[in-house]
Amino acid sequence: MISKMNPGQTVCSQKDEKGKSCNGSLKYYFPFETDYGETDPTLRGEISRTLGNAHWLKLYKCYSCQALYQK
Repeated sequence: MISKMNPGQTVCSQKDEKGKSCNGSLKYYFPFETDYGETDPTLRGEISRTLGNAHWLKLYKCYSCQALYQK
């Protein structure tokens, strides 16, 4: 699932089953670049269906819980 970022958001706000926020750092994420792109075909398909297959597309990814954000 791709979440919308709030203005000024720099940390992940996804909640776990206990209701605690992840607070992991969000980093730029380029899912369609060949060198460091997404390797999971289902996640790549979801990104492509939701946002199109644009090679300039920039998302943000939490490297703690792997949540995706769009600005």
